[in-house]
Amino acid sequence: HEAQMGAKAREVATLKGRIERLEESGVKGKLLKSVDAKDVKLSGDEMAALKREAEEQEVLLKGYQQENEAAMRRIKELEGALKEATTLHIPTGLTHDTATSVKASTKEAGARLHEILALQQQLESLREQAVTRES
Repeated sequence: HEAQMGAKAREVATLKGRIERLEESGVKGKLLKSVDAKDVKLSGDEMAALKREAEEQEVLLKGYQQENEAAMRRIKELEGALKEATTLHIPTGLTHDTATSVKASTKEAGARLHEILALQQQLESLREQAVTRES
């Protein structure tokens, strides 16, 4: 496995070197080599090739810009949808929590009232017994 990786790494390095040599021998290479020179001499074909390449790069850049703008619009849409969904779920959750809380409070209140009534009945019964004893 490592031998294959090494072979692929060597192949990549070879191809990179080959690409560099081809670029150096082309119009770009001439321009880059002659950056210090005052006069760059290009043939008509080289100039046309350079213009075509510049136009192709421009088209690619415009395409990337459009894709980027579309992606940004989509991100904003998704952020808005997330915010809206979050806003809708928070009150729903609060309503659910409130309803649950009210039910629990109602149960507790009912249990307390039941306990109070039972105690009142016991108190009334004890009073009646006390009155009966006194008489």
